[in-house]
Amino acid sequence: MTRRQWIDYTKEFVGKIDPTRQFHQNMVNNALSLAYENFVYDTYKYRIHELDSMGKEYDVSISQDGTSNRYYSNLPCSIIEIDKVGSGILEVSTTTGYSYTFVPMYLQEIKRISGLEVEAMTDEIGYALIGTKIYYSSMTSAIQSAGVRMTVIPQFTEYQLDEKIPIPKSQSERFMEIVLNVLNVVRPELLLNNNTNTNAPRTEQPRQDK
Repeated sequence: MTRRQWIDYTKEFVGKIDPTRQFHQNMVNNALSLAYENFVYDTYKYRIHELDSMGKEYDVSISQDGTSNRYYSNLPCSIIEIDKVGSGILEVSTTTGYSYTFVPMYLQEIKRISGLEVEAMTDEIGYALIGTKIYYSSMTSAIQSAGVRMTVIPQFTEYQLDEKIPIPKSQSERFMEIVLNVLNVVRPELLLNNNTNTNAPRTEQPRQDK
């Protein structure tokens, strides 16, 4: 479904569960954003093979810092942070077919090899994400001129309203459960007759002696 469809569907879904819960569209959008971050992180932890399908590709230019002389790119959009080297960047590659491999690294690693002979001899280019910038090692003038192709995981709000959100159909229900948790909406089947959660501790009734 598109971002717009997820917003409309969430409002309708919540309304069917509890007609008294009227959420502003911005609140629904914020809940979807937070839920999508949790969904992506859970995918990384438990279904990492599905993570690639959640990436979006951008062509990104490369600049050179006038003070440090380091090569860098600006992130093409706001991305979802993941607890791994490179965070929400899934892949970086050349745009023109040069036989170079881009390897995620920490900035300290790039600093350690900067200026060494091994940096000039390798066919690997390291990249490190710091804030909203990606710094490179072993950059060539040809690659700098052409730029790179970068696959990242955008935040929910980075998608256009009519752009499809990459959630597999098989995972739609799981995603909606996360959205409901963020909105603090409980499905009726999870409630007792007195409108309390079934997970709440049971109160023992006092015994009556005959």
